[in-house]
Amino acid sequence: MKNGVLSLLVAIFLIAVGGFSNAADKEIDAAKIFRQKCSYCHGNGGVGSSTAPAFIGNSFITEGDPAAIKFVIENGRKEAIKRAESQKLVPMPPWKGRLKDAEIDALVVYLKSLNK
Repeated sequence: MKNGVLSLLVAIFLIAVGGFSNAADKEIDAAKIFRQKCSYCHGNGGVGSSTAPAFIGNSFITEGDPAAIKFVIENGRKEAIKRAESQKLVPMPPWKGRLKDAEIDALVVYLKSLNK
């Protein structure tokens, strides 16, 4: 009985401070995030544009390590600034702190799925 009450109190505390999330929080619509945050530069469905490369058929996406892809989403592409000057590309902005970690993880999975 004592353990049951303690467990209940711990569960109530975790819910109150956000330690548990409901199922809706876990379901992230990566396609929607992509449309809202990425498609302006990378094109609808990741086909690319005059300002940013395509994700479809892109070896960095198809063969790349998910951790490396996540790193780029989080930190942007600083070397794209040099290319941007000569090729009219828009530098890749960093999304860390502007997207939740789980949203970035979902985007990595989404980008990989564009090539299946």
